[in-house]
Amino acid sequence: MSIAFQMGSALHAIGKKMRVEFLDESMIILPNQFGLLNYIAMDKDVIQTELATLLDRDKSAILREIDVLEENGLVKRVNDAVDRRKKFVIITEKGQRVLKKGGILIDKLMSKLMDGLPESEIESFKKVLLHLEAKSKL
Repeated sequence: MSIAFQMGSALHAIGKKMRVEFLDESMIILPNQFGLLNYIAMDKDVIQTELATLLDRDKSAILREIDVLEENGLVKRVNDAVDRRKKFVIITEKGQRVLKKGGILIDKLMSKLMDGLPESEIESFKKVLLHLEAKSKL
């Protein structure tokens, strides 16, 4: 079995487990929306169409996800003062709370999944991930 297949399979399994954890804890969003909310929280001046580029996703799919986040009161759209066609997406206080809760859930899940691995192996794994990410950006 190739390393690419193993990595894809592991990521898929972790994603499924994360989805179950989010549902079990009655999170009002799913893990993919959590990731989008994270990006929005990192940049105070993010424009909704830029999110599609940042996440390498279809603009209409991102806009639908932003709609869900807005309907749940986690983000709000604000028109640009100069160009009304531009809409900034800003995280709300409720969004910050959901982001914190989701982060705690993910940290707990990852701790459970890595339980039994020596710290040295976890550190090596982190180095491999950083290496793969850096090489992928070239």
